[in-house]
Amino acid sequence: MCPWSWPAAPPPGWATSLAPPVTAPGLGRLSLYLTPLSTLQSVCGAQALACYDSLRERIYASPEDQLDSPPAKELVTHEYGHHLANNRSGELTGYTLAFQFSQLPHAVIAVSITSALLPELSLAASRADADLFHSLFYRGLRVIGALLVPAAILIAVLAQPLLPLLAVGRLTDTALHTTATTLSAFALGLPGFSIFILCTRALQARKDTRRVFYLYVLENGINVVLALGLYPSLHVRGLALSYAVAYTVTAVVAYVVVMRTAGTTRGLPFAASTGPTR
Repeated sequence: MCPWSWPAAPPPGWATSLAPPVTAPGLGRLSLYLTPLSTLQSVCGAQALACYDSLRERIYASPEDQLDSPPAKELVTHEYGHHLANNRSGELTGYTLAFQFSQLPHAVIAVSITSALLPELSLAASRADADLFHSLFYRGLRVIGALLVPAAILIAVLAQPLLPLLAVGRLTDTALHTTATTLSAFALGLPGFSIFILCTRALQARKDTRRVFYLYVLENGINVVLALGLYPSLHVRGLALSYAVAYTVTAVVAYVVVMRTAGTTRGLPFAASTGPTR
């Protein structure tokens, strides 16, 4: 039986009605927290009646049946199904952790760069100073490329040996392998994702939100189509790969859009001069 918190033992009738087969996978790591509905919703969400935390392997539920809702024991059984699925494949935990780790370089490097450049880009756009705008935009591209391309390569290559040292909590071998391979797939799209965000910020600095909207529609369309095609064979690694390809392709399109809307034919930023073109 899984550990309980009520605060020390389950209410009458729960232990026997929820006793699962002794061979159920991951049972020894599962915790069931029966709490008042108000406390549960502060953890799971305002409308939630139960939830499963795949990282901590916990089920949160209320022991009381709610009006016009399934019985509390059925809700717990449903959440236990998520736990079984997570322990059989490790996909839910693997995808969640891989995405979080993959976003760290972007958050530290790209977000800092775009946040610093956006006010200057907006000022240059308001003054119709195309040379300054291009210089700032290219500077951001060069820094992002110089820092995030090596970071993406390192993450893709070192995910398997380093992830066991960084992972929080207890992960099964299957979940650990899934997380590492999914993280490697996410890493492939890290430069593209960050460049895409910089390009959309450049368009927003010009108040060109219409093209930003169309770029996101394109990215989401590519992502969904690839995900539907790749998931049956690659599972969550296919979802991560579709994410990476979608942002990389759309980053190229976004770069072209920024350049064309600026009325420039300047080359790639890595070959551009550091100062404005005269």
